Amino acid sequence: QKEGLDIKDIVWPGNSHTPPQGVPEKFHLKITFLEEPPYITLAPPDPVTEKCSMNRGVICRVANEAELGEFDPGNRNGTYYQCCSGFCIDLLEKFAEELGFTYELVR
Repeated sequence: QKEGLDIKDIVWPGNSHTPPQGVPEKFHLKITFLEEPPYITLAPPDPVTEKCSMNRGVICRVANEAELGEFDPGNRNGTYYQCCSGFCIDLLEKFAEELGFTYELVR
């Protein structure tokens, strides 16, 4: 017997197994975090590619909206963005993969 949560097990109003029209099947979440090793740690992104290497986690924003101002979102330098990794990030990645959602991490 398969164990765990299967998103298809949700019963929507009217005993339907599919979401009502207008309800998206995929969600995008904005998730706030605090740095708290070993659960969430920060490291600078690669200075050349401005991306996180596979073992260094996922890109996360460390600047608030006011600090960003007229900041170019295509330029993800270490002042505004870092690489988040750790137990909670691994768990979040697993949930996103299993449940089919996307997310943005913001400190």
